[in-house]
Amino acid sequence: SDQSRVTLLCVIEEQKRAEEALRKSEQKYRLLFDEMLSGFAVHEIICDQSGTPTDYRFLSVNKAFEKMTGLDACGILGKTVLEVMPGIESNWIERYGKVALTGEPIRFENYAAALGKYYEVRAYCPEHGKFATLINDITERKLAEEQLRKLNRIYSLLSDINQAIVRSRVPEELYEKVCNIAVEQGGFGMAWIGLIDESSQKLMVIAQAGRTNGYHEQVNI
Repeated sequence: SDQSRVTLLCVIEEQKRAEEALRKSEQKYRLLFDEMLSGFAVHEIICDQSGTPTDYRFLSVNKAFEKMTGLDACGILGKTVLEVMPGIESNWIERYGKVALTGEPIRFENYAAALGKYYEVRAYCPEHGKFATLINDITERKLAEEQLRKLNRIYSLLSDINQAIVRSRVPEELYEKVCNIAVEQGGFGMAWIGLIDESSQKLMVIAQAGRTNGYHEQVNI
């Protein structure tokens, strides 16, 4: 009947509008996904027979993720992290596994030795057994912080040595103190001081501290 045809046309038109709305929504999502400044990726966790997370698989990544990690989407999607980076630290899998299996989100900073970079990571669970990550490369900041810590340690070391110079009257006592300060306050693995033996014209080790491992016995300068 005419009424049935009108109803059918309305249904078809409504379906077309719904499909068009869905298409536009997917386009907006894809645009947002691809243009995000943070690296974004979705993964599924892989567990052994006891339910312990042992690996995870890459499902989707955006362009920022590729740029920040140096991993190409074509080369990693569908593969597991151990296939892509066999030497990855186990704590990455453990942390992500907890998110995927418990649903508890997490935020942390960590170093990825396989990529040689530091990352700030936010991870959450979009559905059970999967996890999504937002990452930012913080390598430059971490290196700057480490450099600042080293400089502060050196300034502290020099200050302590200056105090030792003022307080010590016996040279041998001063040399021992300086070596100990370098190791204990300065964080150096080993420190030693040598003086020239006038008769042999050789540098003789007169004080040492730290993990010398017999080094001073082999000094021949």
